[in-house]
Amino acid sequence: MIYPPQFPQHLKPRASAKINELRRKYRQPKQQVKRIKAQALAFADIAYVAAKDGEYQPGLFEEDVKQAIRELCADDRSLGGHSLWDDFGELQAEVFREVMHDDKWQKYLDGIAQMVDDRKKPTLADTRRAFVMPLLASKGWSILDWANNAGVSYHAADDYLSARRRSYLSTRQKLAVALGIPVDRLP
Repeated sequence: MIYPPQFPQHLKPRASAKINELRRKYRQPKQQVKRIKAQALAFADIAYVAAKDGEYQPGLFEEDVKQAIRELCADDRSLGGHSLWDDFGELQAEVFREVMHDDKWQKYLDGIAQMVDDRKKPTLADTRRAFVMPLLASKGWSILDWANNAGVSYHAADDYLSARRRSYLSTRQKLAVALGIPVDRLP
């Protein structure tokens, strides 16, 4: 099978092993759609877990699974498997229908949609930077200048901006005073 270009290289052997295992399990010509559907869902499962683990872009998931289905249908025919389908397009369409109506597929799509939504939400660090950086720019300050004017270390100011750790209230107060704003306006 030719894998989608963005599919993680280190997962290809695992996907190939699973696809071959399912090819052996469903050998009969009458099992062709079932075989390709199982292979496509196995690929989808590996891609889904990779997306959850941050190794694969969730936005590519649906199109890459569709590409995998096309590849699996082509591979199945090229490996000399006897087909009950005279028309390659009909075989592909039937596999698409079977996969798209499977409960697992719907769960994957719901999970992928949630991952995409979660990645669109700004992080606390994004919110802080969006608020503070224009104020620093208006004063012509760098993060180091801000820290020096606030009487805190560079790392205290940078840690606040990047939300790496929770800042002490006293540190937040000093940072706010240096910016000329009340502490409760700092995100």
